[in-house]
Amino acid sequence: MTTYIDNIGKKEKALKEQSEQMLTLTMKISQFNYDNDRIENEWESITAELQDLQNKYDKSLKENLAIIKTSPADFQSNFSKENDAEKRYQYLTKLRDEAAKFVSEERVKNPKDWRQKAYIQMNDVQSLKQRFGQVTFRISQNLLKYKELFDKYKADPQLGARIKDLEIKMKELQESFDKTFDPLEYINSANRMYKV
Repeated sequence: MTTYIDNIGKKEKALKEQSEQMLTLTMKISQFNYDNDRIENEWESITAELQDLQNKYDKSLKENLAIIKTSPADFQSNFSKENDAEKRYQYLTKLRDEAAKFVSEERVKNPKDWRQKAYIQMNDVQSLKQRFGQVTFRISQNLLKYKELFDKYKADPQLGARIKDLEIKMKELQESFDKTFDPLEYINSANRMYKV
């Protein structure tokens, strides 16, 4: 492309200037795409980790529900799909009662090692919550990388106007994410999950 620009005659000054601007714009867009791809690659890793967490959550939920003799379908309809907060709370209270009953029965059946089965399940749940907090922290950090990317290009005369539009949308996304997910709260609450 530079050879083409160099071969443009002196009489075609406007064409040469436009060609130089087009080359400059092409290089800027190429660099922007390279910088953006680095951020996008992190999303693939985050997505894979979220999928792994989902699989482990599903397995843990199924195991815990089986311990208290509750079917996944029952849990789905009475908790996951229930819109009434009071009914959800009542259902959780019922599950807590079933868990307490399980612990009491285990204590009677096995006075020496009764804590083991519950302890393993509790650690699994706590670990899932901590990992989710870590993943949400990674998501938050990756969203911040877009701000750095936009800061790099928003003053550019050719890209700046479009970058500013993207910046507004990204700010709204970041604020929505921050209101919904607080990574440190997930991690801290996981550390305080169980009474000693």
